[in-house]
Amino acid sequence: MVTLRRYLCLCALLFWQGGFTFYAAVVIPIAGVVLDPNLHQRARITATATNVLNVAGIAAVLLLLWDVALSADPSRRRYWFRCALWSVLFVTLAALFPLHYWLETLDPLVGTGPADKDFFYLAHRIYLWVSAAQWLTALVYLYLTLRAWRAEDARAVTPD
Repeated sequence: MVTLRRYLCLCALLFWQGGFTFYAAVVIPIAGVVLDPNLHQRARITATATNVLNVAGIAAVLLLLWDVALSADPSRRRYWFRCALWSVLFVTLAALFPLHYWLETLDPLVGTGPADKDFFYLAHRIYLWVSAAQWLTALVYLYLTLRAWRAEDARAVTPD
């Protein structure tokens, strides 16, 4: 059961944050070249893709909560740090949903672009900063989780 739990956690986290990384590093720059004059079309693609990533995030944080709740990490300090990082992942994910809605009201998918571009770009920058904080948190969380799993495994094979 431990192996299955860890496998599901890794799959969910890698799909969620790996998808974000690929999208930010590859898809957005390509869309900028292919759809350069049509910013609104790029926004429509991004809005759809980020909806999928945010829903994937729900599955991931639930699986990560399951894992940290059942953790047998011998380091209480690392355990609590992972709990704190999980909380940051949860809060940033929860923040992205209303921010996403806000962006869509500022730039409706059926329109021709935002009426107030400056305000839209401010809201978009906030969304990007929250996403970046989430991504960095996920990287640290992954590192500590792998360390915790190794410690749990070492403890399990060490005779008492």
